[in-house]
Amino acid sequence: MERNAIQEYIAIVGVEEASLKQKACDNRIALGDENNSYFHRSVKARFSKNRILMLLNEQGVEVTDNDQIKEVMLDSFSKLLGEEHNDMYREDLLSAVDFEKIDDVEAADMSSEVQAIEIVNAMFSIDDAKAPGPDGEDA
Repeated sequence: MERNAIQEYIAIVGVEEASLKQKACDNRIALGDENNSYFHRSVKARFSKNRILMLLNEQGVEVTDNDQIKEVMLDSFSKLLGEEHNDMYREDLLSAVDFEKIDDVEAADMSSEVQAIEIVNAMFSIDDAKAPGPDGEDA
């Protein structure tokens, strides 16, 4: 009897916690949609968090001017994406990685048919407060 009461209490607390998380999210959305001080503080915080204030150029010199930062980034990505890659780098990378071979049991398990209970268990193991990202995986 006491065990059932404890389990029921834990379930109720879990529901309450999920409800409070949802309300907090709703409040942020509601308050953020208005043209008020909360909204402006949120925008300022996001802007300063996402801002690049300084970069080091190829010579190791600090660059703080916005136009120079743009130039350093453009040069860096142009070199990275514009050059043809040598297969030598690929071979070095492959030799540096230790690929472990799986045994026959693991190989058979990976190629076996997925059971319905495995899908059910996977779905119910997802946290209620999580939503799938653009790739379908949890954040």
